[in-house]
Amino acid sequence: MEYQTLVTKQDYLYFAGVDLDLELTSRIINDVGDNPAPRFIFGIEEWCKMQFKKPPYFYKFNADSLTTHQHECFKMGVMHQIQYVLRNGNVSNDSGFNTATGMLVPRSELEKIGMSMDAKGYFRSAGFMNIWRY
Repeated sequence: MEYQTLVTKQDYLYFAGVDLDLELTSRIINDVGDNPAPRFIFGIEEWCKMQFKKPPYFYKFNADSLTTHQHECFKMGVMHQIQYVLRNGNVSNDSGFNTATGMLVPRSELEKIGMSMDAKGYFRSAGFMNIWRY
């Protein structure tokens, strides 16, 4: 399967100096070949786009109608989110169970820390995560 993404593994290599294929295969067992970066990037991009659609933003992302500024901000935001997930794990799909305390972290708290603040800054600059006002 070929993944269509705006960010490429070469973009991330230039941005962070990290080869995603090597980074990902050193962390996880890749069951679909030796090229995990496109699938990982696709997952991050799709997750970010889903966040834009949620309240209070309601932004319908369309890659074909992006301005140059929006395109660059999207790519930078995704690369910051990739970096965030690599450093912190993907807390967006965390169960919320804190093994140290035996307590459950509320879903709202997990959602607050699911996205990198740097990624949010780029997404807001492009208008993807601006609060909808009625």
